[in-house]
Amino acid sequence: MATIVADVGGGNWNTGSTWVGGVAPTAADDAQLTVTSGNVTIAATAACRSLDCTGYVGTLTHNTGIALNIGDGTAGLGNIALKLVAGMTYTLGSASTSAISFISTSATQQTIATGGKTCGNTTINGSGSSYLLSDSFTTGTPAAFTVTQGIFDSGTQAMTVGSFSSSGTLTRTVTITSSTITCTNAGGNAWAFTVITNLTFNSTGSTIVMSGGTGGAATTFSGGGLTYATVQLTGSGISALSGANTFATLTRTGTASKTGAFQLGGNQTVTSALNLDGNSSTNRMLVQSTVLGTARTITITAATVSASNVDFSDITLSVATDLSAVTGKSGDCGGNSGITFTTAATQTATGTASFTWSTHGWTSRVPLPQDDVVINNAFSASQVITADMPRLGKSIDFTGATGTPALTVSAAIVTSYGSLTFISAMTITITTTTWNFEGRGSFTITSAGRDFSNISPTFQAPGGTYTLQDAFMVSAKTLALNLGTFTAGSFNVTALSLGIANVTGLTVNMGSGTWTLTSTGNVFNLNANTLATVNPQTSTIVISNTSSSAKAVYGGGRSFNVLNIPTGGSGTITIGNSSTYAVMRVTAPKTIEFIAGTTQTIGRLELIASAGNVATIASSVAASPATLTSSFYMHQFNFISVQDITVSGTSKWYAGRNSTNVSGNSGWQLRAGSSVFNSPGSMLGLAI
Repeated sequence: MATIVADVGGGNWNTGSTWVGGVAPTAADDAQLTVTSGNVTIAATAACRSLDCTGYVGTLTHNTGIALNIGDGTAGLGNIALKLVAGMTYTLGSASTSAISFISTSATQQTIATGGKTCGNTTINGSGSSYLLSDSFTTGTPAAFTVTQGIFDSGTQAMTVGSFSSSGTLTRTVTITSSTITCTNAGGNAWAFTVITNLTFNSTGSTIVMSGGTGGAATTFSGGGLTYATVQLTGSGISALSGANTFATLTRTGTASKTGAFQLGGNQTVTSALNLDGNSSTNRMLVQSTVLGTARTITITAATVSASNVDFSDITLSVATDLSAVTGKSGDCGGNSGITFTTAATQTATGTASFTWSTHGWTSRVPLPQDDVVINNAFSASQVITADMPRLGKSIDFTGATGTPALTVSAAIVTSYGSLTFISAMTITITTTTWNFEGRGSFTITSAGRDFSNISPTFQAPGGTYTLQDAFMVSAKTLALNLGTFTAGSFNVTALSLGIANVTGLTVNMGSGTWTLTSTGNVFNLNANTLATVNPQTSTIVISNTSSSAKAVYGGGRSFNVLNIPTGGSGTITIGNSSTYAVMRVTAPKTIEFIAGTTQTIGRLELIASAGNVATIASSVAASPATLTSSFYMHQFNFISVQDITVSGTSKWYAGRNSTNVSGNSGWQLRAGSSVFNSPGSMLGLAI
């Protein structure tokens, strides 16, 4: 154990000549950089019992990805763990990975002072240790300050860190009373107390500020169900709470952004003040549950509630609160209780000029989520409606518009809460946008022949129903059915692919029309989907892509009416899961692979083939058969190629004279009364 001072010439930390006496510090030594010390570089993992830079005016460089480990079994000299000073320069190779770990196992409280310098990732990780901040502490972004074990006390000092975390099961104490801690990370857990086993937490009098959350990333305050004094969430993007926490004061303040949101991942309790404030009537704050359709409760105990420019989705306030006349009004996106909202009022757009949603002269205000929207404008060919609000209104109706209006959406995600009615004369010019339909009642979609094209329509309506009034087309995107009831009726649906969520609250009524899926890959995928209700009714599913790329249909063990795989393209179609089809129709030339080991129950298999246009059916794995079973009285084919396909059921399966038995087949017959074929490479039968 010694005190080792950096020499006037400086150098690399781990080099003996850098230090007076020619020996680099070990974990048992107190390292000092003094007024006579030269520049020092931490270029490899380094250690010391303490580091004291009193009087130092040189540069300490801390390279990227390098850790400085401070501490051993006894406290540092003068009970100092780290002391950086204002007159020195501390240069980080990386704002995060130039790391310091405090790993003492001494119970003596030691001080940490950084002299206004910015640190990288910092960890308190000494069993039984005790550390106290003696001045303010700052890390770079996205650097983390982590308490893994031991005692950490911020004293009365302010901290600005990328993130602050203390999760796990090791014994530790975090005391932040009287401190203001600002977390700057945008995205991820900026405050991360997800596992609080063996944690003692003291926060009385503290203020925690989460200032990150720019863009679309969700910055999460993972509170671990602990009790907090004041928490302020101020980022421009999405701020999320997880854990069932208690706050004296909880504030979410929006910025000049239309996408600002506050998401609750659990029920919260507020004992003094709840403040929910958007920036303006168009830069509104959305307060919502993290799970659409699952309400989160804010229990208010003797707390005041302040709100402005705010919309709510799936939020319950335990004390009935009138927000109907707040500044900027209050918006009802559905699923809320305990809140009196601004009364709904139809907002009509009129005039003859192009307009932008957020700045147009509507009847009385920019539409709130509960306001129906009527567009009665007389448009010329060059006039455009620009929808720049993330929440457009309830039911939107273009019926009264004349001319040829063009709708463009500048927001990346828009949501409406009712019906949608287009007109045939309008155009839709959207590069890429997700349009969420989240109505909680019974609503309709009238496309009027308009192709949603680059819009990704997503139907997620908890307890709600959307019913088509005409054919629905989204030629360039996936149709996503996530929640509620989607009813096609007698109308056709066309999309690149179909996404059906695996959730209990989803029902898809496919109706009597044709569902045409035009993409490649898993164009129809119900694999492992056991929760959604899918009613095939008398619909037809068409896999229409004619490219050489592979396509796949996974029926999820469900029953369907007609699966039609028309001719064109050399790409293989894979049929997965053991499912049921009333009719499966394949037009040659086409190759259909059934997943090995599955059993497809097919009312009628139609293999439409001819000379030079062979229909190929096979198992996906050679010598591992797939099974086709049917109760249809007889299947007879010609010009087909069969490999590793077992047929069963009460149906008789005749391959036909001009068909090829590749290998591994069973159950097939040459003709009525003949034996089962099993000769690889032979023709499968005689003329029927």
